[in-house]
Amino acid sequence: MRKSPLPLLLLAIVSCQSSLLDSGDSYFRQQSYLQAYNAYMSIEDADAEVQQRIATTRYFLLEDMVRDFSNRGEPDAGLALLKKITPLAPDSRQQVLEDLDLRCRNHIATRHFDLALQFNDIGDKNSAIRELLVALTWRDDFSPAIERLAIITEREQMRNAQGEEKYLDAIAQLEAGSDVRARTAFMHASHLLTDPKLASKRLNAISENLAEEAMRQAQLYLDAQQTGMAWVAVKNAIHLGIDDPAALAIAERLDDILRSQAHLISADIKVRAGDHELAKLTIDKAAEHSVVEHTALLIEIRNRNTDLQQEQRYLQARAYEIDSQLSHASSLYLQIYSDSDEYGYRDTEQRLASIATRLSEAELYYQQALLAAENGDAEGHMQMLRSVLQLSIDYKDALHLFDMANRVN
Repeated sequence: MRKSPLPLLLLAIVSCQSSLLDSGDSYFRQQSYLQAYNAYMSIEDADAEVQQRIATTRYFLLEDMVRDFSNRGEPDAGLALLKKITPLAPDSRQQVLEDLDLRCRNHIATRHFDLALQFNDIGDKNSAIRELLVALTWRDDFSPAIERLAIITEREQMRNAQGEEKYLDAIAQLEAGSDVRARTAFMHASHLLTDPKLASKRLNAISENLAEEAMRQAQLYLDAQQTGMAWVAVKNAIHLGIDDPAALAIAERLDDILRSQAHLISADIKVRAGDHELAKLTIDKAAEHSVVEHTALLIEIRNRNTDLQQEQRYLQARAYEIDSQLSHASSLYLQIYSDSDEYGYRDTEQRLASIATRLSEAELYYQQALLAAENGDAEGHMQMLRSVLQLSIDYKDALHLFDMANRVN
């Protein structure tokens, strides 16, 4: 008689589930909680004992996750998870949980301690003290923070003692009538004291008084046309922290005066050196500052530059004229005439008229020379070119044409 397969199937199922349970237990003993959890979860129709194994394994997985958060530098996440799993922990794990809590808190305290050192390095004592106190809220026995806080506190006490000494010195300087020294002492006191409000208030008050005095001196120097001293005084007023549009306006005006003055000095040197074009550019730069006080000097230098440049051009033009270079002479005379607003310079107008007549005559001879060349009259071509060159040796290309014709002949 053939046996039914159902008992065999049931036997196989029971054997498989037993194997999974044994495998899960083995993984659990090896602290391979993820593999153990997967093995337990694979058991179908798990009874209460298996469910207990699953819950226990899940807890150990979460405990390991807290440890991983701590190792990866995420202690805040570790503490948050630790808070959630603590009620689920077996009694035997209480010491482990306390160690994990201490480890996470130590990481956070160290992070705030490192921030405190960075703030201390850049001189931000208040932020450094704040970070040290925060570190101690996470671990009240964190010795590096306790020691650093004691050092900073001791140094702050020393700074305060120095600040108080400077403050008393400032009061003594005020009583002696030395406002400048008093201001310097108040400034040092405000930098040294942990609470600098009173020193800063006295510093601001004396700075304002000194700034007002500097402004008064600046105006006196300005009225006396002592621009250098006025500039120094108004810059002192601004340096003292005065927030007055009038001070800024005077400073801007003095800057214009000094820059205009520098340009005029430079222009005068260029005029004397005969560098008239650069002198003209420098004079224009001075004029851009619109300094009324320099108007007369600016006009005088500009006129002197123009006169000297006209004289230089006139002498050059006369030299060209004597040398029968009428085209060059005419060009320079025209520049002189134009730059003198067409009122003329010396006998420029008469010389221009005389040269124009001679150049017109040269043009007639030039055209006749070209016509002779077209007609094949070499002798006539040469003769007409000689007439042109006798009038003006630099007229158009007459000299070149004469040279070419002379070579052919």
